Order: sequence, then C-alpha cells, then structure tokens
Amino acid sequence: MLERVRDLVGPDLPIVASLDLHANVTERMVRSANGLVGFRSYPHVDTFETGERAAELLFSALESGRRLTTVLRKVPMIVPPENAQTDRGPLAEVLAAARRAEKRPGIRSVSIFPVQPWLDVPELGCAAVVVTDGAGDAPRRVAGELAAMLWERRHAFRVPLVPPDEAVRRALAAPEGPILLVDSADGTSSGASGDSTAILRALLAAAPSAPALVSLVDPPAARRVAESHDLDVRLAVGGHLDPARHLPVEVAGRARRAASSVVTFTGGIGDGLTADMGAAAVLEVGALKILLMENPVPCYDPALYRAAGLEPSDARIVVVKSPNNFRRAYRDVARDWIYVDAPGASSPRLEALRFERAPRPLYPFDDWDWRPGDRSVATGGRGG
Repeated sequence: MLERVRDLVGPDLPIVASLDLHANVTERMVRSANGLVGFRSYPHVDTFETGERAAELLFSALESGRRLTTVLRKVPMIVPPENAQTDRGPLAEVLAAARRAEKRPGIRSVSIFPVQPWLDVPELGCAAVVVTDGAGDAPRRVAGELAAMLWERRHAFRVPLVPPDEAVRRALAAPEGPILLVDSADGTSSGASGDSTAILRALLAAAPSAPALVSLVDPPAARRVAESHDLDVRLAVGGHLDPARHLPVEVAGRARRAASSVVTFTGGIGDGLTADMGAAAVLEVGALKILLMENPVPCYDPALYRAAGLEPSDARIVVVKSPNNFRRAYRDVARDWIYVDAPGASSPRLEALRFERAPRPLYPFDDWDWRPGDRSVATGGRGG
C-alpha cells in the first residue's frame, strides 16, 4: 500500500504511516515511507494518540521542509505476546529506552515492534524503527542499541503455562472469582479458530457448581442451539474448524438464544466498535454456560458474554481467548488469571508451530550469539 501511495504522490511528498506495535515492518515499507510510527501500549489503548503523533510528525515535516528519514533494524526473533505488555517487563524496559532516545537531537520518533509472531512470511522479525530529520550516524546507532536490548531480553518473554485440568482446579479452589482461564492459543483476534475444546473438556470433567463461562466458534452448533430455545439438546460442539489441533466434545444441556448477537466493546480497547457473532446461543450444562457463535469475534472484552446475557463478574471461572488485551478490558472484573497450556494456532509455544517461509536462523527456533552489526535499512532517496 505504501508503494502504491508513493507511486501516486511522487518522490518529493513525505509519507507517514501509523502502525500497530505488532506490525511486521519490512524493507519495502521503509523504502516507500518517510516515517513509521507505532503504538506505545499493549494492551492497546493509544490508537488515537498514535494517529496524532503520526500526523504531527507529517505536518512538522511539511512546515519545516526538513526531510524525514526512517531507519529500520530488524531483530531475528519472535516472542509470544503474553509477556509483552508495555507497563512492565522486558518490552517496557526497551520502550523506556526508546522514549529516552527521542530526546536526542534530530530524532523525531522511535518505535519498537515486537511483531505478531504467527506470521509465516519471509521477512518475519521484531524491529526497532527510528525516524529522524537530521544527519549523522545517531539514528543507526539508536536502532542498533534498541535491537540489541530486545535480543538480550528474548528469554524473559517466555510464558508460564498451566495444564487445563490443573488450571480449572486452581480456579475452583480460589477464595473468590472471577478467575480468568486464558486460552490465548485459541485467540480469534490472533488468527486462531476459536473452537478449542481443551478447557471445555476440563470444565465438564470438573462439573463446577459455581458459574463458569466459555466461548466456542461453531456455526452449525450455534444455529441449532439458537433454534432450540428453551429445549434440552445433545450435540457435539467445537473441534470442527481446526481438527488437527482440536476434537469435538459431546454435551447435553438446555438451549438458550443469546440476548444479542452484536458485541459492543466497552472495556477500554476499541470502545464503541461492534462485532457480529451471527447466530449466537448459550448451552447451559449445569453451572457451565457455553456461548456458541457463528462468526469469530474478538474475545478479550467482558462485553462478549454480556451481549449473550451472561455476566462475567458473577462467574467463578471465565475463559478468555486473548493473549494480553484482556488485562485492560477485565481489569475491574477479574480477581486473577491463569495462562492455560492448550493447543491452538496462536499458541505461545511458538516452537510447536510449523513455519515454512520465515527466515532462519530465528529465535526461538534457533538461539545463537546474534549481534546487530551494521546492517540497517533507511528511507530511499525520495520524499520530504
């Protein structure tokens, strides 16, 4: 897209783009754009502010006539996002260094991109991006320093995981809830199918007496349960969309139509945006409530269950399918959370996934004494 825009506006007009901090920044992007500006928050709460910063950078370049240049330094690593929040931990330390670097003369913006790791593409990797309107080697040095900081912290991103049966046991033994069971491996907003039955099986085996909520993407089951409102039904749910990782499980319970099929997000991320579950219904198996949906929607917000007429704050266990954004959306609801060791296309166990196009060597598949060296890519001789 940036190349197309460059072709339209010609070589002299500056181009600035704002990006999710999980963007996979490539050499082609840098060569076509003068400035790339990334989110600074994860969970993502600064989308509007990032747009403002990008606009201010662009207008400043237009007014001053000073040419913007972007320097990219790729890091041959991918990390799970569960431990990549920006208020603490390894990524927060690198971002703090990036904010300090922005105070150096001539450096207008510094962004760190820990990349969405479930992309099987040739130029996959984390990145440090520096936008400058000055000259000299400072931007390349800064990009290299930040790239080295990311690499040095690669092991700190690892996620402690708990098997499903143990996670359910711990949640039920907690003095109070809700306890979130985080099935980030089945995160629909991460690209997974949303139809994992791993935690559902553990919940069925435990037969909790306290309310427990779980969601599943299963179009045929959602339609059948919605059509069977207030009737007892028996059917196999889940495990149809990603059969290599998940298996259906047979359940019997009382069918209820969802109060609404439209989720309106209110948890502090994308507030006011909506998503349509399509056919949506709840299958009640004792205290266990299974939300079945026809369409995959983001599952990080308690608004998902509330749309169906279920209240997460009244439950002992709530299954969320999100690696990190739930921390913000459930901040006033959850007493605690447990990352569950379950299979899925967005598993934090990156080594267990099959990559065919990604470059090698690449951490965590390979671990070696990498150093940034002198290789970096900068905006080509055009724009600004």
